[in-house]
Amino acid sequence: MDLVIPVDWRRASVLPGICRWVMDLPVDALRLVEKKMKEGKMVASVATDSNSYWFSGHFPDNPILPGIAQLKMVVDLISNSCEGELCLTSLARVKFRKIVRPGEVLDIHVTPGNKKDQYIFTITSGDQDVCSGWMFFTLNETKNVKEHIHEQRH
Repeated sequence: MDLVIPVDWRRASVLPGICRWVMDLPVDALRLVEKKMKEGKMVASVATDSNSYWFSGHFPDNPILPGIAQLKMVVDLISNSCEGELCLTSLARVKFRKIVRPGEVLDIHVTPGNKKDQYIFTITSGDQDVCSGWMFFTLNETKNVKEHIHEQRH
């Protein structure tokens, strides 16, 4: 069964807040096993730490990795693989297809899309699709302005 992001998340008034929230989440659920660039694609293997707080309340006696943690793993892979500080601006066509249990190894595949700052991602566990969708980013101009002002003062 596919789970799709609720329609409310796609509204322009709601999405910017969610995107900022995703960017600021901690990532202790992510334990990088391997990361590489392959033919213009970003690929990473990660393990979900069973001691992570992500599993503490989601759900008692039946822990699963929340979808927001899966999205954060993708955001971090993209932003750590690109130059400059990126800011997530939009999500599209996101589908959650499989429940992720503590200790599972996940493979993240990211390919640049047809539009500027668009990335298409897939998360798999073994041969099963876990999550997929599109992410859109912009350069974080606020940081660049702050750095420029700081440099001029010194």
